[in-house]
Amino acid sequence: MNPTEIAKFLQDLHRLPSLSTVVLELLSTLNHEDVDSELLVAKIGQDQVLAARTLKLANSSFYGMTVPVATIQDAVSILGRRAIRRLASSAALMVVFPLKSQAGFDAQALWRHAVATAIFAGELARLIRSDEDTAYVAGLLHDVGRLALATQFPDAYAQAMAYRMERTCTVTMAETAILGIDHADAGAALIDHWHLAPSLQQAVAAHHRDVTPDSALLSVIVCTANTLAHALDPEDGSGPVELAVPATTLQRLGVSNIALNAVLEKAALQLAAASGAIDD
Repeated sequence: MNPTEIAKFLQDLHRLPSLSTVVLELLSTLNHEDVDSELLVAKIGQDQVLAARTLKLANSSFYGMTVPVATIQDAVSILGRRAIRRLASSAALMVVFPLKSQAGFDAQALWRHAVATAIFAGELARLIRSDEDTAYVAGLLHDVGRLALATQFPDAYAQAMAYRMERTCTVTMAETAILGIDHADAGAALIDHWHLAPSLQQAVAAHHRDVTPDSALLSVIVCTANTLAHALDPEDGSGPVELAVPATTLQRLGVSNIALNAVLEKAALQLAAASGAIDD
């Protein structure tokens, strides 16, 4: 893709899926613990597709319900407002980008990785007493650029993934070689298009960049969560690998490798339970 085509992609973001008003309102409540439960129920109920997907996730093995959750009100009562907001955020991404695999692109694996990164980001934020909900959503959205590129340029994206396999290079290197833009920058552009918080846009843009002492904390959380998720479930399906987090990252977070491994173990249990919610 030449520079003109790259510029066109960035300018024509109106062609990409939009988040509904309901989803945007839900995301805007992330930092508010005092959101009225009835208001939360009403907002989710305004979007039938989102409500249906939310209920489907609420009834997955992740939450271990012994009786079916029949209404959004029941889900809020049983699971709590924080869980519902996170669950609705997950459902929203699935609604915007129906997960369909294609040549060189395993949609379920990507969704599993997004959920894993979200869980790890939330747990990391809890460990360092940062905002858990925003970290969770940032983790969930970190690879949204891959969905955007695969949706808009399916043939070229398949070529990029073939290029990656042939040359044993990173995803971002292959994307840049074939498409002229990588998924981190594409995702950041989409976050901006959706008018989400600048901190989310920054975290998505930076999730493959090296951490420095000046890196924004949310960006470091997401970058580290991405590393943890890949260590637990590598994209090539080879199984868990040894966790290797740079010292600069540990220093920026103010945690030890021991603490990170504890987060990995705790979040891995959540991810195992969440597997029932990952389907197409």
